[in-house]
Amino acid sequence: MVRVATWTTGASSLSRADSGAELLLDLATRDPWLALPAATDADASREVGESTVAWARHLGLITTEPAAQRLRRAGFERMAARAFGHEQVSPTRVGLLSRWLAWLFYLDDQCDEAPPNARPDRVDDVYGGLLAALQRGQPGLYAGPIETALSELWNVTAADTSAAWRERFIEHFLAQWQGVRAEDENRAAGRIPTLEEYPALRRDSNGTFLLLDLIEPFLEVELLPQLAGTPVWVRLNQVANDVIVWCNDLASLPRELAHDDVHNYVIVAAEALGLDAVAARSWVADRIVDATVDMRTIARSLPGLFARLDLSVAAAAQANDVVEVIRRAPANHLAWLLESHRYQDAEKNTF
Repeated sequence: MVRVATWTTGASSLSRADSGAELLLDLATRDPWLALPAATDADASREVGESTVAWARHLGLITTEPAAQRLRRAGFERMAARAFGHEQVSPTRVGLLSRWLAWLFYLDDQCDEAPPNARPDRVDDVYGGLLAALQRGQPGLYAGPIETALSELWNVTAADTSAAWRERFIEHFLAQWQGVRAEDENRAAGRIPTLEEYPALRRDSNGTFLLLDLIEPFLEVELLPQLAGTPVWVRLNQVANDVIVWCNDLASLPRELAHDDVHNYVIVAAEALGLDAVAARSWVADRIVDATVDMRTIARSLPGLFARLDLSVAAAAQANDVVEVIRRAPANHLAWLLESHRYQDAEKNTF
């Protein structure tokens, strides 16, 4: 039997009292690609945030004022506002991304925090309904709020995309389904993932793949299939995903401890390497910096890849626009973790 209970008991008081902000701030100084971006326009962000709350309330994702307040405190609109930097993305698109983020984290909460007596196949029920909604373009007859919201988001976002892009999006959605199911099975068995398997598992279960795909319709560009399927491009997305989710693990550790959830890189490292809480968090921070260096190395190889694929000047320029958003994504997420209240209350951070 794994000894997570022993470790979490010894580390929980430290971890629950510490949101990881100091370590996250330190990360922002350790690599230029993690440097914190400029602050968002407060008034514009507030307007998008209120629009997101109204949308979530209208569709039934939130039904109480405390839930609305937690959604406001999560601050997804600020993550959305920073996502595209200098690119010309309309306020309407920023609002749409904020709604996608709210939906994604709502889905995450629904899957992570089911009651102990929840049916083992509940994940398949949730994702099966969502997949059907994507394929039909509309929710089922007895659909709940999460399926109805996805249908609305999908129809607006994918309206002008190609079949190839939609297939890629759904492929990544299916990967997330498998990752979330594997995490659910681990929880049921009381099993901690190994150090070797955790990165791929966390990468799949996280929604970042979906969000990285969303860059293209939001920029009104589309990668050529021969580029999107190359090992180099796939690896760039994987490593960016790793940096994002490992930073998230540092911030969300109190939440995982509060819910006895072992799916956190700090917990996995502590178990595998025999580290205490402080050393495990530092170990994860070092892996984040290593992965950011890998991102930069991969990005430097892309002009050569574009040449080998004989991309046109226009196609290469569009790909570079997407790369720029991917490059900034970890720092943008890091800034959001530092300003959001989503993980500051380990017991009450869902909406």
